[in-house]
Formats: sequence, C-alpha cells, structure tokens
Amino acid sequence: MVNKTDYGEVLRDRDAGIYLSNTVLIVIGTVIGIFGNLTVIYFYLVRIKERGERYFIPLLAIVDLCACLASSLFIVMHNTFFYNYPSDIVCRILTFLQVFVTGLSGHMLLVICFQRYLLVCKPYGPKMTVFWKKMSFALACVFSFAYSIPLLGMSGTKTTDKIFLNHTVATTLCKFYAEDSSTNSLVYFGLLGLVMVANITITAALYIPVISKIQVVLSGKIAKGNRNRKISSKTDAGANDTSFNNTTKTEETMAANHEIQRESISKTRNDFAKRRITIMFFVIILAYILSYLPSVVLLIIAYAITDFDYITFTEGETIAWTYLSRIVFLNHIVNPFIYSYFDVKFRAELKTCFMCKR
Repeated sequence: MVNKTDYGEVLRDRDAGIYLSNTVLIVIGTVIGIFGNLTVIYFYLVRIKERGERYFIPLLAIVDLCACLASSLFIVMHNTFFYNYPSDIVCRILTFLQVFVTGLSGHMLLVICFQRYLLVCKPYGPKMTVFWKKMSFALACVFSFAYSIPLLGMSGTKTTDKIFLNHTVATTLCKFYAEDSSTNSLVYFGLLGLVMVANITITAALYIPVISKIQVVLSGKIAKGNRNRKISSKTDAGANDTSFNNTTKTEETMAANHEIQRESISKTRNDFAKRRITIMFFVIILAYILSYLPSVVLLIIAYAITDFDYITFTEGETIAWTYLSRIVFLNHIVNPFIYSYFDVKFRAELKTCFMCKR
C-alpha cells in the first residue's frame, strides 16, 4: 500500500519551528507586559496620585495592558494556525481588537506629544486642563473604534488553493479582508494605512521642536548656574575682607544670597524634573515610532501587491517577516522600564515598596 503524502501538513511543518519560537517570545513578553503595566497602573493611581505631568501615564498603561492581551492572542492564533485557521468569528474579533488597541496606543502618544509641545514650546500659551485631557482620551477611543469597527465585517478566514511542491494545497488564512478585492476595501485599507502613517509623522514632527527647546533651555540653565556659583564665591570672598564693624551687615547679605540661591536651586530642580518627564515621553514615542514603522510598511506591502504569497518565502524571508511584522508588540511592554529609569518619583516609590516588604 502506497503512503499518500499530506502536502498541507508538510507546508505547516515547514515553518512550524519559526512560528513556535515566535510564540514562546510573545508569551514571555506578554507576562512581562502584564506585570509591568499592572505595576505602573497601581503605583500611579494608588501611590503617586498625580493628575498633572503624569496624568496620561496610567491611561497609557491600561491601553498597553489591553494591547498585550489582544495582540498576544492575535499573534499566537496566527502562529498556531497560520495555514489552517479554525474560526472565522475568532479571526474577525481578534483582528478588530488588534487594530483598535494598537491604534489607540498610538493616538494616545500623539495626544501626549501635543501636551508636551504646549508645555515646552508654548509656555505662556493655553495648557491642557484635566477636562481636555479626558476629552482627548475619549476622542482617541472613539476615533480608533470608528476606523476599526468595519473590520468585524470585512476581515475573516479565506480558503484558497495554492501550489506547493507542484501539488495543490488548500490553505485557510485569517485576513484583514476575506472577500476578493473591491474598490471599497482598497479605499478603506488605503485610509487605514494613511491614518497610521499620519499618526507617526505628526507625532515625530511635534516632538522635534520639543527636544530642540529642551536642549536650548538646559544649556542656558547650566550656564546660569555656573555664573551664580561664581558670583556667590566672589561675595563670600569679599565678605571675609570686610572690617569687624560690617560683619553683621555682611552676614545678612550672605544669608539673603544663600536664600536666593536655594530658591534658584529648587526652581532649577523642578525645571529639570519637568524636562526629565518630557525626555521620558520622547523615549516612549521613539520606541513607538521604531516599533510601528516596520509593521506598517510590511502591512502596506502585503496588501498592495496583488500576487503576494507567503508560501513562496524562503526560510530567511519567513523569519524576517514574522519578527519584523510583530515587533510592534514590543511597544506595549517596554514603557514600564522607561518609566522606572526616567521617573524619579516612580523609582522612589518602587524602592520604598520593595524595601518595606524586606
């Protein structure tokens, strides 16, 4: 009796090792992301309780927590059932959630970028009040939901026959659009790609002047501090040369100078703290741009090329495509590490908490 080769199974086994390794990393990243974002939510809402500079941090952590869960489910299902996706409904729901939460995370960073722009580049202009912060978050949610909801109807599983090793193999893939290409689908995905690219571009364009302003201000603060120290040293030296009759007056002058110096140092520290928070958000936004760009570019390529086919990929191309298209997942797990490095108050609360437990 002749054994009949199941070429569908051969196709699935060909890339199984690549998808398995990616799944393992995604699961590890999900655990780290859940723990990190829950820690951020707890400390910023319960212990720090600040509604000023750090208002958006717990909100962004909540969005990143949801993104960790939704993206990990989306990716693991794709890795496990890449060529034989089992459920059309699951595909539609996970595709919608993937686009909604990742898009919302990006729009949140755009709002944060706009807030820092007003704070740093327009210090005497209008500021975002708590009301407008809430409104901006609500608008970001509504906007993300509006362009994601059509995917519940357009996405789904699509079964097609492919040629693999000179044999016809039936494949069932979870795709962003399950039907054949139409004018409506092309317009929709064109607009979706435009929204993603525009969000990245505007975010970068707004933050460039913010960083430039910070560099100029910090350089001026350092130079002014050096001048103040020199003046203080000269005042102290001159005070030592005065006569006994002017001792009381000199001491009062020195005390006044030291008081002014302390106030100046306190103000400088507050300014440096604000700049540090701004730089922290810059690193977060930079991580967002670097992680989103490969995913957006590859998504556009996949849906712009009519005869695009994963089966024709070599092993190296499959590895590159799998990891680069999912590198956006890193954006949702790195932020807690960035907070712990740049935010002195958050780091102090972490140390206090762990020291008390010991």
